[in-house]
Amino acid sequence: MIGYFALAIVVGCMVPAQSAMNTRLKVSYGTTIGASFVSFVIGTAFLGAIVVSESLNIVPPVSTPWWSYIGGAMGILALLTIITIFPHIGAVETVVLPVGGKILSGLLIDHFGWFNSQVQPITTYRLAGAGLAAAGMLLAVCGRGKKSRVGPRPKFIWRVMGILVGVYAAIQAAVNGNLSKMLGSSIASGFVSYATGTMLLLLLVIFSGQVPHKTTRGRWWMWLGGPVGALFVVGMAQLVPHLGTGVTLLVVLIGQLLGSMAIDQFALFGARKANVTFIRLVGVAALGWGMYVYYMY
Repeated sequence: MIGYFALAIVVGCMVPAQSAMNTRLKVSYGTTIGASFVSFVIGTAFLGAIVVSESLNIVPPVSTPWWSYIGGAMGILALLTIITIFPHIGAVETVVLPVGGKILSGLLIDHFGWFNSQVQPITTYRLAGAGLAAAGMLLAVCGRGKKSRVGPRPKFIWRVMGILVGVYAAIQAAVNGNLSKMLGSSIASGFVSYATGTMLLLLLVIFSGQVPHKTTRGRWWMWLGGPVGALFVVGMAQLVPHLGTGVTLLVVLIGQLLGSMAIDQFALFGARKANVTFIRLVGVAALGWGMYVYYMY
């Protein structure tokens, strides 16, 4: 079991790394949707090569529920929502609000066993652990010293959309975990999810007119965003059946914070250097303690 927790932290570290890589890719290509499409194509090709080399089955049984295929759509929906709300609510709320959606959705998915998840009833301890984890995430993000919003006070709808980003992410994790069980491989599940997302992004590129075209020279590591994102999806599909949706999301959040702090501290991937503060460390500790309470009780 310790191995799964370690894997979840590594998977979480992939999130800020992928974000930095894709941000640089966007600078080079000039459009968000176009750059995302390029990233998804590379990620799909990466997983496709593994599927072919390992002769993995990517055709689920006939009995597979229809919702097992919506993981890619949930990922794209989350991406587009973040792009939409960021100018209205700022960096901090764009990070914090989805956490609330993830934690709440993880609790409900585990409690009711939605998407064929293992049933883990909500208890007082689980609620307390989830609340402590949410508070820790808030401390860790706000402790970075950035303003929570830009411009005038954001409308309520933007904050609701921010919470929904977390809901989409939790659903994606749960359905991909179920698809992994149906296919017998998290890599095959990740390929199906990523390929679906790539096709949806292709339609968006066509209808939005944001055709990817390289405008500036980029760094070599910007091409790694696709494979890193693909490995993240594969990792989540591997973890959910073993840890449950709620625990997986919490441990991945710990990894996400640790990875973000490492990128800030050492100015990795072109990021501006920002020293780790005591309050951020307290936030990570609170998140870890909340995860422990959530899992153990």
